[in-house]
Amino acid sequence: MKRAQRRIRRTKKNSKHRRGNFVALAAGVSFGGGQKVYISSLDFWIIADELQVPGNLVNTPTNTEILNEILESTAFIRLAGFANSKH
Repeated sequence: MKRAQRRIRRTKKNSKHRRGNFVALAAGVSFGGGQKVYISSLDFWIIADELQVPGNLVNTPTNTEILNEILESTAFIRLAGFANSKH
């Protein structure tokens, strides 16, 4: 996580937010909420609120690569599995 933190491209939007004094990036699918999404079947970008359609959240290519590395790590997969369990 520390290595990823050093590599992330910081922007005003992902650095200044209500969650705290740290960089926050979103990944996955969104259905509305004002996030910028890419609709691959239509081959264009939209703000998700405009059409209320699901789409993949968008990050810079560098941040997307870093997020994918984190999401594919064994530690993160185990943490997500625990969070999704009934413990």
